[in-house]
Amino acid sequence: MALVKCKECGKKVSDKAEVCVDCGYPISRNKSISTVQNTKKSLKLQLLLSKIIAISMLILGYGWSQTNNPSGAEYIVLTAFIGFLWYLVTRVRIWWNHD
Repeated sequence: MALVKCKECGKKVSDKAEVCVDCGYPISRNKSISTVQNTKKSLKLQLLLSKIIAISMLILGYGWSQTNNPSGAEYIVLTAFIGFLWYLVTRVRIWWNHD
């Protein structure tokens, strides 16, 4: 067991301790700090809706193209593509505005 200096408060702490007993700063050998991303409910709802639209339109477009009238399938696939773009834009918005 060795004593190391806490980077936050400067007190000596055991190297086996997970946190400094004085200030609570992480001392573990792992040194990785995980963060929790808070996402607004409206963005979570947009993610869900975009996934539903993209997947359901792809399935509907495939089924529509298998019928005798494949002329409307391109519009359905275009809607699926728009749903996928909506999903990507929402993911970027979540990344950009994370708390």
